[in-house]
Parts: sequence; C-alpha cells; structure tokens
Amino acid sequence: MLGSRFAFLLILCTVAAFELQDLSFAPPFSTFDGQGERIVPKYICGGVTQVKQHFARLTPDRQSKQGHLWSEHKVGESELSAVFNFRISGQGKALFGDGIGLWITQSPTHVPGPFHGFQEKFTGFGIIFDTFRNVEMGEKHRDIRLVMNDGHKDIEAMTSEQIVGCDAKMRYHEGRADFSVWNSSKIRISVKPPMITLEVDGRNSGTYETCFSTDSLNLGSDWLSECHIGITASTGALADNHDVLSLEVFRSSDITQTQQTDAKAPVDSIEHLVHHLEHQLTSVHDGLQNNIKKLKKQEKTSEDRIELLEKNLAMKMAEALDERINALESLNLAGLKEQEAQAELRINKLDETLNSQVAPAPSSLPHSPCSTHPSPHPSLPLTPLVPLGPTHHQARFSPIPSLPHVLCVDTLS
Repeated sequence: MLGSRFAFLLILCTVAAFELQDLSFAPPFSTFDGQGERIVPKYICGGVTQVKQHFARLTPDRQSKQGHLWSEHKVGESELSAVFNFRISGQGKALFGDGIGLWITQSPTHVPGPFHGFQEKFTGFGIIFDTFRNVEMGEKHRDIRLVMNDGHKDIEAMTSEQIVGCDAKMRYHEGRADFSVWNSSKIRISVKPPMITLEVDGRNSGTYETCFSTDSLNLGSDWLSECHIGITASTGALADNHDVLSLEVFRSSDITQTQQTDAKAPVDSIEHLVHHLEHQLTSVHDGLQNNIKKLKKQEKTSEDRIELLEKNLAMKMAEALDERINALESLNLAGLKEQEAQAELRINKLDETLNSQVAPAPSSLPHSPCSTHPSPHPSLPLTPLVPLGPTHHQARFSPIPSLPHVLCVDTLS
C-alpha cells in the first residue's frame, strides 16, 4: 500500500513542472472566503454554484438554474493540454438536461447568456457536453460538440456549421442501485492552434477514445495566450446535477503527458465514505430547500387567496346589508305613507260626522215675551202697576190680566 502511494506521488511530482497552477484545481477544496464559504482557488464562482469539499456543484437537479466557474488568470501560453473531470447525474430516468460548457475564450469574466449559461458571441472556442437531445437538432445533435466563434456569430450560425463532435455515455441516473460518487466522466484536450484534439472517457474507466481532431481552429495569431478558462452549466424545463471534480491544465499540447495524471491513487475507504455522505447530504439539503421554497410559495398563494376571499366576502356582505337596509327603508316608507293615508281618511270622516251633527247658527235672536210688541191678547187692556211700597226698585207697569198670563217685570236700579 505504501509503495503504491509513493509511486503515485512520484508521478505527480514529475508532471507538476508542466502544470499551470493558476488554472488548475482539484479536491479537497479547503479554501474559504470572507463569509466562510468554500471557494475554488483562483476561480470566480457565480450563479448558484456551491463549492463542497470534494466537488463544485454548478447547478442542482432543479429547473431554470445557472452556475459557473471562471479563471482569474489568463492562459499565457500559445498551446496547452488539459484533463477535465466532471459528473452529470440526477433523479430523472428519461427526461433530463441541459449540460456543461467548457470555454476557452478571451472573455475576462463570465457573461451570462442562453448558450449553456454563457453569451453566444465570444472569441475562442467551447466544448459543449449536451445531455438533452433536442428534436429540432435532429441528426445534428452530438453529446460532445466543438463550437468556435470569432466574436460575431450567434448560436444559429455556430450550430449550422460543420459538425465537429461525437456521442458518449456520460450521464448517470442516481436512482440506480449501483450509483456511486466515483461515477464521473473525463476528457483530455490538446490545443495547438489551428489544431485541437479531444479524447473522452465517458465512464471514467481509464480508457480514452478519440472524439474529434480538427485543424479548423483559425482565430488569429497568439489569441490563446489572452484567453481565460470558464466552466458553465444550465438547466431549463429539465434538470440535472452538474458537478465539477477537477481541472488540470498543462503548458504543453503533448496529450501523452496528461496520461500520467490518470494513474489512480489507491482508494481510501474513509475518503470514499466522506465523499459519498457529502454528495447525499447535498442532495438532501437541496431537496429540503426546494420543498421549503414550494411551501412558502404555497403559503403565499394561500394567503393571497384568503385575502381575496375576505375582500369578496366583505364586499358581498356590504352589498347584502345595503340591499337589506334599502328594502327596510322602502318598506317603512310605504308603511308610513299608508298610515298617513289612513289618518287623513279618518280625519275626513270625523269632519263629516261633526258637520252632520251640529245645527246651523240662527240669523237673529228669538222674540222675548217681554218685548214691546203688542200683547198676544190685544183685546186685553194694560193695567197700570200698583205701587208696592217705598223701595229702591219700582215696578213700572204690569198687566193684570183677567186670565192667567205671564208676568213680566222690568226692574231698574
């Protein structure tokens, strides 16, 4: 065991002199930023990228996500070779996407866009690892494809050019019982403009197959030294976990030198367990966060619906109350009018009754029996009054009838 470890370390020391340290990275990622988050040294992390101890996850297995790693330093060489180790996996059995892009361009920083998370116009080339077979692409689809741009082409122009690429099995279904964190894919590239060669080991078996080799990389003189290296991933309606494990970049385009880095170190069971647990916990955490987000969204939707229902209920209650009040007012008004009409009718009846029972007023007073009119018996003479004695009142006259008659006396004071 010790001998094999020593041999592996010796191999690493041999190739270390050819490796571009400012552009290379490998786990464990034990560097932290000011907020205590893990980072990939000398690379800018962006989007939804999460750096773990053993891998950098560009996107989780969730829809509409983008993430990237972008080198802070330029290539600074006229040629290079590299080994890129990555893992594309997810819970989807038949539907999944979209993929990863490895970019060597003159863009000093990442610019988000629709081309697997990067802008469509750039100067340089990209290697697209596309796991979604778009029906519109038809026979033009390749799992691995080279795209080149002089800074003026859009996606349609790039994809309509001659196809440079191949198909390879490089996606893992995490629902399989034999899925392991050691499942990954590797490519080796050699760049010496205008020549570029790519070899792929889709199942990390240690055996590479040539994907393509072309001399069409005509982008001018010394353009490569001004380039930065970037890695992007994106998901749309479909999704996958897009994990970056390592990137080793060398100053020589001799691809045979990178073969020594593929010598596998003895597997440490504890390290494997830690890596496995980290992968599982990351998935669990992501699932919980996604469920919490959904619950919050449902809660917000429910609150909005309750608020709307309360408003509608209050409105309907107000309308019903207004209608009830109006109905009561109308009913009361009609009753009052009816009572007023009945009162007027009764008053009129009372007036008629009173008018019918009261006699009309006389035009003159009745004749007094003591008037100065002639006596009702004119044949009877008036007899002078007989003095009654010395009193303050004196009788003036009084007839003394020979028949019974009314006695009228006028007294004077």
